[in-house]
Amino acid sequence: MGNYTLSGGSAANAVFVTILFAYVLQTELTQYVQSSLQFRQPYLLFYIAHSSFAVVLPAHLLYLKYSTGNSPSSYLSSLWSIMQIHILAPYSTPGSKFPWTRYVVFISLLTIGITCPALMWYASVSLASLSDITALFNTHAFWAYILSTAFLPPPPDRPRWQPYKLLAVLLACIGVFITVYGNSDDTSPGSNPFVGNLLALVSAISYALYQVAYKKWAVPSTSIAPSYEDGEEDEAAPLSGDGGEPLPFGLFANFVTSTAGVVTFAVLWIPMTFSNWFGKGGYELPGDVWTGTCVGLIALSGLVFNAGFMILLSLWGPIVASVGNLLTIVLVMLADVIISRDLSVITFWSFVGSGLIIGGFAILVWEYTTLH
Repeated sequence: MGNYTLSGGSAANAVFVTILFAYVLQTELTQYVQSSLQFRQPYLLFYIAHSSFAVVLPAHLLYLKYSTGNSPSSYLSSLWSIMQIHILAPYSTPGSKFPWTRYVVFISLLTIGITCPALMWYASVSLASLSDITALFNTHAFWAYILSTAFLPPPPDRPRWQPYKLLAVLLACIGVFITVYGNSDDTSPGSNPFVGNLLALVSAISYALYQVAYKKWAVPSTSIAPSYEDGEEDEAAPLSGDGGEPLPFGLFANFVTSTAGVVTFAVLWIPMTFSNWFGKGGYELPGDVWTGTCVGLIALSGLVFNAGFMILLSLWGPIVASVGNLLTIVLVMLADVIISRDLSVITFWSFVGSGLIIGGFAILVWEYTTLH
């Protein structure tokens, strides 16, 4: 039997493990900053975290400069060429004029796709119970399956609706509901539970739609990088720039992520400014060094998670990436046990729910690596 692996080889697996722990760190720090340090500025935290996406491409280029000796300008030239030929104007030639109008539309839609689900989630927190919001938002894995099956082409010689994937997604989503509601002691329904739950559900659907749209239109068909281990076969050839050399692993995804960060930094400060001018905002920067450090760590962990997730989204697709993301629920629960030193956090229902989440992801990995 051949050596079957998920696309991207060991590099993608390392990214997957890294983003799981980055998400746990971001979640625990966000809870600590808002609850223990009383720094309740969700929009400001969102703005800082998403603006930090802008540094991922410069950091990657700096790493490549010292690890390969190649000039960042050569990589940037290749990235612009790929963006023009594969994404914005598939029928153009390398020498044609860069389609700036299409590029502005592209980055605007990309930023909206990343921003809207996050903002709706933040808005829902104060309106409904945290249990309802957590359960509803994590149905994005189910919606990713529905939307990707409807809009993305199936693998060759495979039916569009694949029972193994549906079973895996349903198991994982049921596991989320069992974990959330089995442990829930949140008796507060919130100030407007109907609107809050509706926002959480729309947030989940829009997040899934963004993942599918990103995979369909923002990922070139040749974007899967070659694996770094002999004997591993991927599904497509690597992206190549003007000189024909393949781009390094994850560089194109990091380019797209950085673009969204630049737009966020340049545009989304405006609502905060107007809100403060009219006396509605009350946005304030951290008042001490420790709070500022924690906010910086939230931004760093959020950057690592989102940049890594974008890489996996381009390699593994929305279904595997989104269900794999549900494993963070299990890790957050374990982190709560370690931090609080209270085993009562783990209940029968959390154990069953975690098992279903892990089982659902295991089925997807098995289906992906053996049946393709």
